[in-house]
Amino acid sequence: MTSTTTTSTEDRRLLAEVSRLRRANDWRDSSRGFQNAPFEDQATVAVRPNEAGFQVWRKPADAPHFTGQPTEYPAESVREAVDLLVALNILPDSFSSAYREGRNQAAADVERMPITLGDAGWQHMEASAVEADYPAELVRRRRTRDDFTTATIEGAYQYGYRQAAKVARGGTR
Repeated sequence: MTSTTTTSTEDRRLLAEVSRLRRANDWRDSSRGFQNAPFEDQATVAVRPNEAGFQVWRKPADAPHFTGQPTEYPAESVREAVDLLVALNILPDSFSSAYREGRNQAAADVERMPITLGDAGWQHMEASAVEADYPAELVRRRRTRDDFTTATIEGAYQYGYRQAAKVARGGTR
């Protein structure tokens, strides 16, 4: 009798997102797994999934070939593996669970904000945008239209993304 593995909907979604990113960025299948360039002499990293997690090979951009042994990264779930790949700067921050939690929290915060911002609300929004490295002039430009939904949601998401990225990177960003 052969064993079967079930994959959750969330895991399938994550795998599909990683696959889309891989194709969009021209990662190629190689003897080491997936490498971040069409040819080995152009690649700087290769990732091979396995049953225990995944393996990573790294090489300087000017080296012609990967050498040595890969680093093993155990992962008990797809989510854990994706979070590790983000922490290793192989996948972008937007794939991390902390980043997604920040986005969800930002959306929840938007829902709790008053609809009429007034001068004090817009000033707070502008200060929050500056803190999150979001262009304050975009908030100022939208203020004239009092476009609460667009400006607030964009500002809150940007702030949430940056906060989540700081958490994911251990506060170093």
